[in-house]
Amino acid sequence: MKKLQRSNNKIIAGVCGGIAEYFNIDPVIVRLIFVVLVLFGFGTGILIYLIAAIIMPSSNSVSNYDDIENMKRAESPDSEGSGRNTKEGQPHSDKDFDSYFKK
Repeated sequence: MKKLQRSNNKIIAGVCGGIAEYFNIDPVIVRLIFVVLVLFGFGTGILIYLIAAIIMPSSNSVSNYDDIENMKRAESPDSEGSGRNTKEGQPHSDKDFDSYFKK
């Protein structure tokens, strides 16, 4: 499933690149639309861009968030699978959590 997120293909904050990746179009087209909104929209384009830059997560933060959510789901007591306890039968420690993100 695609997620709307700021792109690494960025000029300012990656908003136009992220929108273009989401809709699978050329980022130049989205950037031109924002330029037209800025020039003829009495500042609407700037306002929309700033709000989008604040609200949209960056591509790195989304993947880290998904990793954390997947780990929480695997460790929850009502989930099935072997991910919730270690071999000794003890819950995972913070050390296990930190080592997961140091890959």
